[in-house]
Amino acid sequence: VANTYSGYGYTKLENYTWYFFLAGKIALLFRTLFYSLPYYRIPNLLLFAALAILFARNIRRKNWLMAALGICVQAWYIFSYTTADALDFFLAFFAVYLLSSEDSLLFRAVDTVKLTGKSIPGFLLLGFLFGMIALGKPNYLSILALVFFVLLFRLIRQKNPEQKKALWRNYFLILGIFAAVFLFRAGFDLYHYGTQKAAVKEAVAIEHAHEDKNPATPVEEQNPSWHMMSRGATLQDFFDENPEWFSMSYKSFCGLIQDTDTGLWYYACMGFFYAVLLAGIACFAFRYGDFWTKLEFLVGILLMAGGVAASVINSYVIDSQAQGRYLLPLILIAGYLASRTPRLFEKWYFRLLLAAAGVFSVGYFGLVGVPLFL
Repeated sequence: VANTYSGYGYTKLENYTWYFFLAGKIALLFRTLFYSLPYYRIPNLLLFAALAILFARNIRRKNWLMAALGICVQAWYIFSYTTADALDFFLAFFAVYLLSSEDSLLFRAVDTVKLTGKSIPGFLLLGFLFGMIALGKPNYLSILALVFFVLLFRLIRQKNPEQKKALWRNYFLILGIFAAVFLFRAGFDLYHYGTQKAAVKEAVAIEHAHEDKNPATPVEEQNPSWHMMSRGATLQDFFDENPEWFSMSYKSFCGLIQDTDTGLWYYACMGFFYAVLLAGIACFAFRYGDFWTKLEFLVGILLMAGGVAASVINSYVIDSQAQGRYLLPLILIAGYLASRTPRLFEKWYFRLLLAAAGVFSVGYFGLVGVPLFL
């Protein structure tokens, strides 16, 4: 473990996610079997292969998948290297996929009136899925919030007393499994650290962190963009220090943070595609959707705004470097909202718009992303 500490003074092995344990075992297997392969990339490539197969098999019937996976370069790039964001996105994608279909495992489970032995595995899978999302990056909590509101609205509009009672029972069953998954992981930290984890983290940060990010370094000598809030800086100070934060976040959302050569025309075109996509969803939701579709759209927009605000706060509190990957839950929320307006995809001009956005994204990834990957 000592060799896994970065210059930031922490090891990602301390995170709650199981990603590094699981990915490490899979990578070790591939290194043993095929030593010449870039084995450390295999776990995330396998996750992406599963998403790509699902996408290819369903895109004709579920056009909303373009919004969730087909027009954002960063959503593909996170699968090309070792990062826990890949597993978080993978799990969150499947949560949204379940939300988008009335005949999915999720809705079959929550609508179950009489529990049988055959229905229990479904509840276990759902509780495990949501628990694993909760153990991942905090920015993906917005997907759990989306699930919560969708299921809450389902409960509110259910008028049948027996069915409503079954919903309550099934929700708490999933919640119990969810809590067990989360507490099982938290139990390891409680056993190992007791109540002293914060003190241990500070001690190892002092031992391993670079001087400009070390807690023992005088505040005035630390990196000015590091832990700005704890150093007494205001949000205005944060934006003064990082005047291009929003533009860099956006560029590394629909592009790559390492890329400094691509012209503004590409980002302008992608911005146009995203804006028209969201405007189209809004138009069809309010024109053709029922009350609940409109309410879900408003909740989705609020969650998107919250995701942007959370990314700002993360940079302000921890490290001010802009990271477009922290905004990836936004495309999953947009994908769900798109799934609620199927009439939108009947319009040839809208399908053409999504196709153009896909071509731009694939072209950028091929010309810019692949060389970086290699």
